[in-house]
Amino acid sequence: MPVRQANTWKNFLEIRGSCWVLTRLYFFSDQGQGTETFLCTEHMFVAMTTDFFTAVDKAHWTRTHWMILASTAIGFFLWGIINTLGYAFYPEYNNLIYLVVVAAMPLLGTLLLPWLSDAFIGRKRMYLLTMSLYGAGSLTIALDLLLLPKNTLQMIVFLVGYGISMIGVEGEVPVGLALLAEVMPLKHRQKALIVSPNFENIGAAAAAAIAYATYFTEGRSYVIDSLWVVFLALLGLTVALILRLLMPESVRWLAVKGDEEGARRELNKIGG
Repeated sequence: MPVRQANTWKNFLEIRGSCWVLTRLYFFSDQGQGTETFLCTEHMFVAMTTDFFTAVDKAHWTRTHWMILASTAIGFFLWGIINTLGYAFYPEYNNLIYLVVVAAMPLLGTLLLPWLSDAFIGRKRMYLLTMSLYGAGSLTIALDLLLLPKNTLQMIVFLVGYGISMIGVEGEVPVGLALLAEVMPLKHRQKALIVSPNFENIGAAAAAAIAYATYFTEGRSYVIDSLWVVFLALLGLTVALILRLLMPESVRWLAVKGDEEGARRELNKIGG
């Protein structure tokens, strides 16, 4: 008797315990007769995700966790710096379009980049992309202030640089929080999620302190303020990029995407 081979299947996604299970039912479909014959069932993804998730949750705190925490903290610090710069600069232009752009760019980053991270890019590569956007925007602001006189063109170029930077840092916020939730040991996860975002306040305070210190400077004090802020941002950016090149990808994200080999490789890096 000839053995039938499945030529169609149906997937069912369900939750069992603490993980997702993909059940695939295989059928032989006879198109001529309009009938389907059930052949077998395959359960995928259960043991793999359970093992990886448990290993991450129970891992000991290692140097890699410090690296990830420092990387996210610097990202929040830079967010505070660049966010403050946009509003501190407003009195120099006093333009409604300026306020619209400053308010709209963060929304674009928050809506677009986390979706790309979840669906295609992952956490580490998105982290590198956000810092690249931040660096490009900061460099544009610096060159704009150094080379162009104060006029409408300078404002437009400033907003382009600011917008690129804000898309990067605002889009990084949900990605950074997701990364901390996915890779930190369960024992320390809550502390990491509380401590890291507060570096945004430190960044805002640093930018405000620079603005106050340069306010009494004769001449174009806003240019000196902005250049010092950009210098501080680029310094933080350099450290963040080094840390992000060394840090691992999210084990949970790789496991959800079905990359068992990649998840196991990254798990070894965090000591799970």
